[in-house]
Amino acid sequence: MMRLVRGVATAVAVGIAAVNLAACGSSSSTAKPKPTSTTSTSTASTASTTSPPAGVGGRTEWVDVTERWKTLGPKAFNEAPQAAAEDLAALWRGGDTSEVGMVEVVAVRPGEPAVIVIRESDGPDEAVASVDYEITLEPGDEGWVLSKARARSACRRAIDDSDPTHCR
Repeated sequence: MMRLVRGVATAVAVGIAAVNLAACGSSSSTAKPKPTSTTSTSTASTASTTSPPAGVGGRTEWVDVTERWKTLGPKAFNEAPQAAAEDLAALWRGGDTSEVGMVEVVAVRPGEPAVIVIRESDGPDEAVASVDYEITLEPGDEGWVLSKARARSACRRAIDDSDPTHCR
């Protein structure tokens, strides 16, 4: 079972690499792909995992939101990380539409563990331009299991001086 999942994950990674190389617009061997988003190499770092949206007045510190996401995705995903990311984004969108803004998958870093980034923008909080949710999936006997999740807001104006995890 895990060989199949790993094989699919490898195929997805090769496909993404091929698309990125094709996007270069050059047949030269020195051409470099132009990624659509920037990902960090470590989920443990506090660096941003994606490029911030335009017009951002700062980014908050990361906050652990693992339990909230485990409630949405309590079972293992029997599909590649990209498909699991789309499923999680759909589950997030399925919440109360008055409290959820536009939701999109902005990055998927395949591998073990796989890391996905889902961005919510235009939410109900006027101080927040967007929220990035970085979700880590670990391979397990039954598929990909959500192991941890964290959130970081992009503030429209600035970060709250009294609480670096909130916007003002």
